[in-house]
Amino acid sequence: MKKHLFLLCIVSMLSSCSSDENELENPIIGTWQQIDLIINNQSSDSECIEKNTITFNSDFSLRWLRHTQPNCNLDDGGYTGTWEKIDDTNYSLRTDENFILTKNGNEISIQESNNNSRTWIFKK
Repeated sequence: MKKHLFLLCIVSMLSSCSSDENELENPIIGTWQQIDLIINNQSSDSECIEKNTITFNSDFSLRWLRHTQPNCNLDDGGYTGTWEKIDDTNYSLRTDENFILTKNGNEISIQESNNNSRTWIFKK
C-alpha cells in the first residue's frame, strides 16, 4: 500500500511540473485580455474591447472571443485555430485568417498578416 501511495505522489509531482515547464517554454499559454485596438495608427475607443479575450492552450489550439458593437454582444464564433512558436518573441496564429503575434513582456500584439493596418493589443 505504501508503495502505491509513493508512486501516486511521484506521478502527481511529475505531471504538475510538466505543465509549469510548458508554460515556461511557451509563455503565451493562458488567457489574455484585450486592452486596445489600433487601426491606422490610432487607438480605437470601443467600449467592447476590454471584454475580448484570447486563450492559448498547451495543445497549440487557440480561442479568440470577440464582442461587437452596438451592444458588446459576443460574436457568434470568434476565432478558433492554432498557434505556433516562431522564436522567443514571435508566433504565428492560424484561424480562417492568418496573424502574426509579437510578445513583449506581459503584452502581446497581434497583426493581420495581410496589408491591413489593424493591431490588437492584449495583456495577461
